Amino acid sequence: MVIHPDRVSHVNWSGENVSLDEVLYQVNRLRSEFASQGAGDYELPHPRNSVMNLVVVAADEGDAQRAANVAEMLGTQHPSRTIVVEPVLKPGDRIDAAIQAHAHELVDSAPIQYEEIRLRVWGSRARLRSLVEPLLAPDVLTHLWWLGTPPWDAEAFREVLPGINTLVVDSSDFDRPYEGFLALSEIADNLQPYQGVADFEWVRLHPWREALAQAFAPAGRVQLLRGIGAVGLDYAGEGRANRASVALMAGWLIDRLEWALHDASAKHSGLVQAHYRAPSGHAVEIAARSVQVEGGGVADGTLLALRLEGAGGGHTLHAELMRDRLEMNRASLTLEVGEEEPLRHDVPLGDSEDAEVLSTLLVLGRRDPVYLRSLRKASELLQAFQ
Repeated sequence: MVIHPDRVSHVNWSGENVSLDEVLYQVNRLRSEFASQGAGDYELPHPRNSVMNLVVVAADEGDAQRAANVAEMLGTQHPSRTIVVEPVLKPGDRIDAAIQAHAHELVDSAPIQYEEIRLRVWGSRARLRSLVEPLLAPDVLTHLWWLGTPPWDAEAFREVLPGINTLVVDSSDFDRPYEGFLALSEIADNLQPYQGVADFEWVRLHPWREALAQAFAPAGRVQLLRGIGAVGLDYAGEGRANRASVALMAGWLIDRLEWALHDASAKHSGLVQAHYRAPSGHAVEIAARSVQVEGGGVADGTLLALRLEGAGGGHTLHAELMRDRLEMNRASLTLEVGEEEPLRHDVPLGDSEDAEVLSTLLVLGRRDPVYLRSLRKASELLQAFQ
């Protein structure tokens, strides 16, 4: 969508040490002001056109600004109300608030409106549910984007979950990735049918899943999937804290191919293994190993390579999808089937902007059953890797 600056209207308000009632009054006042703008003498005020609420919890001012920038970009195509909450870990009992609204005027149409409410909250005022509920636009979906690590067991976090449609997280950004991933899986297992989980890391892994799906799409190769006997995954960093991404990738394969965990894992020389049974009864080994990347610059936990070995239909199979160490946003896929000439493809892994990823998540993540099943299988695998 092309936004013309001369068609964008702005209104804003801010206040220090204010009450929540004052914030709500100002939100309604600014909305009423926008509704009347541009309406002719014989026209009714423009109706609200929000399609969602996006509630953001940020750890600090930097995260709050980042989230606000992402939400504003998203708002150019998704009319919405964004509430950014920044708890201040200092003594006190106050709320500082800032409200801004933008309306992008379209030709012969009501404006696309984006509203942003920023709350810096001290002390006892930081109870998320009581802060957010009065400010939500009614009758639209509500998504909760928690930057960093949610306080999984905190009452303030648990009590807000029933009122949202999607919990948005980045599992690669958890303070304690192993524990956080298992907690996320437990949360997902207990959601209501109208709720879902959306994970930034799931979108980052999409090119890997898509490349494998396309490689085995031809009818002559589908049967090879049922004969896979070994899966190998390489990741950056060491220890269980860095295995969440490879586990999520493997969880997708486990779910799609209906493998069942068979026995405990073995661990030696930085390699962890788990053993599964395929529906046909043959054994499948999944192994993950830590790999040191020369030159650094690669985040711990990054998926570096995936290998498949097996046989089916009288042919052997070797497939390898490996990240380019010099150009980390690209990978190469090699597929060898029997005596056939190897197939090789370049796979762009992308470098999606946060707003693009978030937009994808909010479309798919509300109730993505493939992700939810993959998350459950990944959690099972992580624990098996112990």
